[in-house]
Amino acid sequence: MDLSQKPVDIRIGKKGISEALINEIKIRLKKKKLVKIKFLAAFLNSIEENKKKVIKEALQIIANHTDSEVLEVRGNTAILKEKLKTKK
Repeated sequence: MDLSQKPVDIRIGKKGISEALINEIKIRLKKKKLVKIKFLAAFLNSIEENKKKVIKEALQIIANHTDSEVLEVRGNTAILKEKLKTKK
């Protein structure tokens, strides 16, 4: 399946990034391995800075807290994938 056709799993709005949101992303990553996130206008309109920079920083925070990595970003939408666990 083309990733751009994948339905959005998580929408981030005016409440921003919360512990509950991080936990939901973790759950979905375990189940699906890929999570599509969309940053809504309510989230983006609440900031004065460069929107691309804010999305990048938000995704970095989410990836760090969910043990995932950003696979793709297009506009206000991104796809995260679960990091592969390396055996020691």
